[in-house]
Amino acid sequence: MIEHFLSLGRLDCLEDLVLMSRSVFGCDREHMYHQWVTAEAKNPAKIEEIWMEMQDEGHAPGKDLKTLIAKALKSGGRPLPFSTEDLNMEEKPAAPQATKQDNKKSAKPEEGKSAKPEEETSAKTQEEKSAKADEKAKSQKQGSGKVEKLNSLIDENKTSEAVDFIIKKKQYHKGLLRKLIRIMVANKEWANLKKLEEKTPRGKWIGLRLDAVVRDEKYLNDGNLFYETIKEADITNKHKAKLNSSTTKNIFLKNPELLEKFEDLASREGNLAAN
Repeated sequence: MIEHFLSLGRLDCLEDLVLMSRSVFGCDREHMYHQWVTAEAKNPAKIEEIWMEMQDEGHAPGKDLKTLIAKALKSGGRPLPFSTEDLNMEEKPAAPQATKQDNKKSAKPEEGKSAKPEEETSAKTQEEKSAKADEKAKSQKQGSGKVEKLNSLIDENKTSEAVDFIIKKKQYHKGLLRKLIRIMVANKEWANLKKLEEKTPRGKWIGLRLDAVVRDEKYLNDGNLFYETIKEADITNKHKAKLNSSTTKNIFLKNPELLEKFEDLASREGNLAAN
């Protein structure tokens, strides 16, 4: 299935497959992430998102995968989120191009002779490809500039400006949206959070699983809210507090007093939510 998506150039489908298979028993997460990183290697902004997805899931990448991530981020001038001392960061030497250049020179028409039709077509095709590549590079550079601007606003804690920038420029960068939401929840900026949710297309909000991000951050910043949600849950609505193991662990690390409360809750006879 992965090869099929890659052959079609559907990296969006590949992303959905990796994310939706999180809870599939026996799924080789290392392989899935390796394929995703390889496919997006020339897009450092996306690699940053993938790294954040790994952190959210609690997946520890192997040495080869970490090397791929590090090289992709380094080539895009991005900061590395981990040490590379144990990684092989040496680039393979580029293949010599002399033979190709020689072939091109020999293919040039002699003085006074016009180029053959097939040669003209080939040259035109090459020019078109070059123009498309330049246009793509320009577009990526512009997109990268917007991402850097948004990241700068968030780092400077200018959350209101960041929200307006996202809405105006339609910059739905998953990693930065999550980063912004974490800050707004921690600072209890409910008005900004509500504005962001209302102005973000619903399909985009759900597709990026931002509801879950808001919920998880609220639980992390308010352990009692998490406790009350579990306490009041019954067998039919347990999904309201369904979290991955990494998030649950972080909640208890940040709110150690919850452990005793949950032990007491679990010991009560007939409490379905705690069992």
